[in-house]
Amino acid sequence: MRMTKQRDNEHISRWVKCFVVLYLCLMGMAAVHAANYRVYHVEASNSEVLICLSPNAYAYHSHYCRGLKNCKSKVIRTTQHDAQKRGYKACKICY
Repeated sequence: MRMTKQRDNEHISRWVKCFVVLYLCLMGMAAVHAANYRVYHVEASNSEVLICLSPNAYAYHSHYCRGLKNCKSKVIRTTQHDAQKRGYKACKICY
């Protein structure tokens, strides 16, 4: 009788662990989805961005990412709309 109770407890424990792992995975996926939504929301707005004034620069940035840190020229703040009018595209690292 005692062995059966111990096995039942182990079985229940395994199911609880599986449920917790599944729950955490689903919550993680929800957080990633929410983060992606915020990025798209910011991208669609007319928010401030950073651009490098180098002749070779092609992207606008949301922050000083490793792509923008390579800029040897002046970095300025502008609107996303203005950056797009100048021909800049969204940085693949930031966005």
